[in-house]
Amino acid sequence: MNLIKHKETISTILNSYLKMKCNLTLWQNIFEQRYEKIARIYRFDIDSEKLWLASTHSFSNFKEGYEIYGHFQERKLIFKTNINYIGENKIVVNTPKEIKMLKSRSSERSSVVEKNIYIYYKFLTDSHFNHRARVLDMSQKGLGLIVNNHDSNRFYVGDTISLKNQHGLSQKASVIHKTMGQNTSSMMRFHIGLELL
Repeated sequence: MNLIKHKETISTILNSYLKMKCNLTLWQNIFEQRYEKIARIYRFDIDSEKLWLASTHSFSNFKEGYEIYGHFQERKLIFKTNINYIGENKIVVNTPKEIKMLKSRSSERSSVVEKNIYIYYKFLTDSHFNHRARVLDMSQKGLGLIVNNHDSNRFYVGDTISLKNQHGLSQKASVIHKTMGQNTSSMMRFHIGLELL
């Protein structure tokens, strides 16, 4: 389980779920009673640090003053936060201070970071493989990359990119997570998780 506390990383993840229109389960535990609703993010404001969610069912059982939990089935992402406003079918919560993301992979990855393996990649809007990243780990179905802060701003969960290895072989991959890695005083680095398509 990855514990993510970096504000920009959390914003990137929540924005990606907003774009993908993914459902999530919201729940509250009130006096030993659990109340659940299926909802979807319909607005996210980074500046006010607010998240707007809507459901086809009423939030009448939910109460302010109690922590609310959210769970996205994709990537097994879980967070908890506080409620700002409750409407009939809408709810506004604070942006979570931290989220937990389960590492769900069907095959084990082996670390290759010490081997200094690099791979070239391009985004859908690029015509050439102008970007290069160091490979952190790899498996039969995916790999992890280490990228700097500037390049990380173009990676969004759910996007597809093209990869090319040193032998010239290319393949498409889907971005499945982005987390802040170990940083030096002069450089902020991110880990990008990719699933090969």
